[in-house]
Amino acid sequence: MNTSLLNKEKGEMKDGNKHGKGKMDFANGDKYTEDCVNGIRTGQDLYIFANGDRYEGQWKDDKKHGKGRMDFANGDKYTGDYVNGIRTGQGLYIYASGTRYEGQWKDDKIHGKGKMTYANGTIEDGMWSNSSFVG
Repeated sequence: MNTSLLNKEKGEMKDGNKHGKGKMDFANGDKYTEDCVNGIRTGQDLYIFANGDRYEGQWKDDKKHGKGRMDFANGDKYTGDYVNGIRTGQGLYIYASGTRYEGQWKDDKIHGKGKMTYANGTIEDGMWSNSSFVG
């Protein structure tokens, strides 16, 4: 995290590092409520992006890791697993259009067993590869 872009920071410190609960306001408008251990985001946190996106969930070693929810400014929503900052594992993605996908993710793509239910009622249930339905 580039702390030179901070407007305001407050929170607990230990041995010169952020440690415990804190808040950060960035020059670009991002806001972050954190739980840090020795200066590294770890735990349950909230990050609000200047563009209106919002992530609430688990962090490990400064990356989204574990269970989390991302609400996008365009109305899309993702709830599910993150590994080292990317969607990997089980997740539910609800598009603003009403289409929804529930199933497996890998490397930020729909990949594995899953079900896409389109807003018009069409369903694709089966295997996905790199965000494409394969049957």
